[in-house]
Amino acid sequence: MADLNNKINDEALDEVSGGKLNTGLKHLPKSGGSGSMHTSGTTNWRPVRCSVQSGYLALRSHPSYNYNNELCAIYNGENFVAASNVTSGAYVWARYNGTEGWVNSNYIIWL
Repeated sequence: MADLNNKINDEALDEVSGGKLNTGLKHLPKSGGSGSMHTSGTTNWRPVRCSVQSGYLALRSHPSYNYNNELCAIYNGENFVAASNVTSGAYVWARYNGTEGWVNSNYIIWL
């Protein structure tokens, strides 16, 4: 059990630290793929602020932790917008500097 807890904690730390940058998606994801996504009608964009202790929050092409799906880095204190009605687990659809993708909602503050 301790090994599992350590792995989860390490992954949570990795979520907001280092990684490569890629170019990204420009459209809202479609439902019906793997996993489940919740959306209710039109996109409800709301302002948010990145809140990480170190490193960065990754904007991702898929709502899951994986270095290969990182689109760009969002640093602590930076503002952007997120769609409060488009979620998948802990992830929420977001737009940062013209690029759209998924961010872990545990590391944002809704403004």
